[in-house]
Amino acid sequence: MWSIEFLDENVLDEMQSQPNDIKAKFEHVVNLIWANGLERVHEPYIKHLEGKLWEMRMKGRDNIARAI
Repeated sequence: MWSIEFLDENVLDEMQSQPNDIKAKFEHVVNLIWANGLERVHEPYIKHLEGKLWEMRMKGRDNIARAI
């Protein structure tokens, strides 16, 4: 099973300060990863960058957020 980790408290605080629609999209993408595995989730939700780095993309009504 996959896990999602935040680098530190600052990153967690940044995620928690996002608008509700971005937080909901984050939760949706996390659930997709848990249900299907990272390699089976593709754009527009997840993009492989290189090596162990992946980019998570969250689009809300008024904002776009990305996490690596």
